[in-house]
Parts: sequence; structure tokens; C-alpha cells
Amino acid sequence: MRIPPADEARATEEGLLVARAALVLAVRNWIILRALRDRAPFSTEETAQAVRRELGRLAGEQEGYAIRAGVLRRRAERLVGKARHEHDYGAEDEPVLRQRQVVHSALAKELTAFADDPDYVDEVVRDAHRQAMDDVGVAILNGVGWTGPKDARYDAEREDRLLDLRTDLRRLRWRTL
Repeated sequence: MRIPPADEARATEEGLLVARAALVLAVRNWIILRALRDRAPFSTEETAQAVRRELGRLAGEQEGYAIRAGVLRRRAERLVGKARHEHDYGAEDEPVLRQRQVVHSALAKELTAFADDPDYVDEVVRDAHRQAMDDVGVAILNGVGWTGPKDARYDAEREDRLLDLRTDLRRLRWRTL
């Protein structure tokens, strides 16, 4: 049974979407670590280099998957009988394994090409930087809270303020009845 080329193209397109999300996440984490651990300022050029390195890593990973699928496909072509588990391939699995090999090879090729596409790299840099800024900003705001000077009377007058609040709430309740 032959898998339609349209299915391979769709699988490749979906794989590229997943790879892009993983790429942005990895670069975002790199930006945050570099800023927090190394106290290094953000650099568009260094981040672009990180994007290209990560694209190379992802492409290599996909190429490795393609090689593995090819080895499994050639081995499966010679086997007969029923599978004993989900990784026990037989001759009937050859089309699916061939499709995996084709899709992983296509992903590796596309990811390698993206490393040479300055517009793609710049877009990933912008998205990763924005996400890093959002994450760090939220973490800072949640962790820091109010940092203004504390009035010395604040704690001493707390009970009086709560009593006033209770009184106001009772009055409002009676007005609504």
C-alpha cells in the first residue's frame, strides 16, 4: 500500500509547525538563561546564532530519525508473522516506515534551509525574545510584589481599618435588603 504524497506533505508541514514551536521555546529558554545566569544583555546577533545552532540540532535529530526509519523499513521488509509489540514491525509496516523516512528527511532538509533564511531566523529571534520578556516580566512582577516603603502606622491601624470595612459592608447589606 502506497501512502499518498499529499499525506507526506501534510505530515511534513505539521512537523515544521511543531519544530518551530520547539525552536522558539529552546531559544526563549536560552535567552532567559543567558540573562539570568550570565547577566548578559540581549543581543540580536548572538540570538540569531543560537537559532541557527538549534535549527542544526533539530535538523540532525530529524536526519537521525530518517536513518532509523530506513533501517527499520529494510529490516521489516524481510519479516513475516504478527507483531508482538508496537515496535515489532513486519512487511505490512513498510509503507508507514517509508513515509516516516521521507517525512523526517524532508523535515531535516527544510530545517537546514531555514538556517540560511534571514527572514525566518529574524522572526524566530523576535518571537523568542518577546516570549522571554513576557515570562521574565511576569516572574518579576509576581515575585517582587509591592516594593514601596511601608508606612510605620500600617500594621498598628490594621484593626481599625478592618472594623471600618465590616461596618461599611453591614451598611451596604442593609441598603440592598
